[in-house]
This record gives sequence, C-alpha cells and structure tokens, in this order.
Amino acid sequence: MEDGEPQQIFEEINNFRSNLAKDSKERCVDSKITDKKWQILKTLHKKYNDCARKPSKDFTKYEPHIAKLLDDCIKILKQRKESISKQETSEDDSVFLPATDNTSRQQGPPPCKQQP
Repeated sequence: MEDGEPQQIFEEINNFRSNLAKDSKERCVDSKITDKKWQILKTLHKKYNDCARKPSKDFTKYEPHIAKLLDDCIKILKQRKESISKQETSEDDSVFLPATDNTSRQQGPPPCKQQP
C-alpha cells in the first residue's frame, strides 16, 4: 500500500477519531494533549488534501467518509478547546474579579473589631 492511499488515510483518521472518543476526562481537559491532537489532525488533513489532488476510484469511495470523520474530529477538538478555555478563564477570573456586588454597595470600609 502506498503512503497516502485513500483506504490507509481513512483508517488512520478513523483510528484517530476512535481514540478521541475513548479519551478520559482528564485527557479531554489537558491543553497540552489537546494541542498535540490538533497537530496530529492537521497532519492527517494534509494527507487527505494530498490524496485529493490525485483522485482515484478509491478516493471517490472513501472521500465522504473521510470528510465526515475529519469534521467529527474538528468538532470534538473545538469543544475541548472551548471547555479548556472556559475552565482556565473561570480559574483566572476568581483571582482578578472584584468581590460580589454586595460589597460594592457598601459604603466605606468594612467595620473592624476593636482590639481591647
């Protein structure tokens, strides 16, 4: 089998998609792992595009399946990126955001206990 044959590319992308689905929750929210997965997906997408430049009967047969798998992978990784950024934002916000609205309505400094 030549490198870049439609069937091989389909199998690689299908395996990648299966592995994404099997990832543990910890792996789903790990930004380094997600970034690596994006790189792998880009490589697979490049192989797909290279294959598309020299169409064959096999390519025509596998193309819709490959396109769907790539689309699924992109959706999954986008969702992970969004949940990672939301998680990082919510952690960061707690440090930088002022206290709740109740404190901003109070006038003057909070009352202090007098030391005897």
